[in-house]
Amino acid sequence: MRRARPIFMTTLGGLVGLLPLVLAPGAGYWVKFSTTPGQHEEISGTAVSAETVAVNAGWNLIGSITAPVPVGFVGSDPSGLVLSSFFGYDGSYAAADTIQPGAAYWVKADAPGSLILSSGAMAASGRPTFRPSD
Repeated sequence: MRRARPIFMTTLGGLVGLLPLVLAPGAGYWVKFSTTPGQHEEISGTAVSAETVAVNAGWNLIGSITAPVPVGFVGSDPSGLVLSSFFGYDGSYAAADTIQPGAAYWVKADAPGSLILSSGAMAASGRPTFRPSD
């Protein structure tokens, strides 16, 4: 396996720095790999079936869990946290209807809180309010 070039991440405070050797579940990361046709990169790790991701007011880059999560199944604490659409990147930005494994998404929150991603039935968590035009 080839080594990737240095990876950078955004933090809740908006700072950018080099990634640690271990990627944190729930965090979103920008990674640029070779554009050689037919070449694939592999990142391995432990399966994550649920994660609570802290968000601040404003734009946040969040990660995903091992299984797809429809955005309608994302929980929030506090309940009613107002969110934009989740925006993924695949050559251009587009609103996503599902949080896909191995992908990261930009989402804007109206206040600090937590997003709850789970591959199973949602526990007694609150639901966010979506305002897609943000």
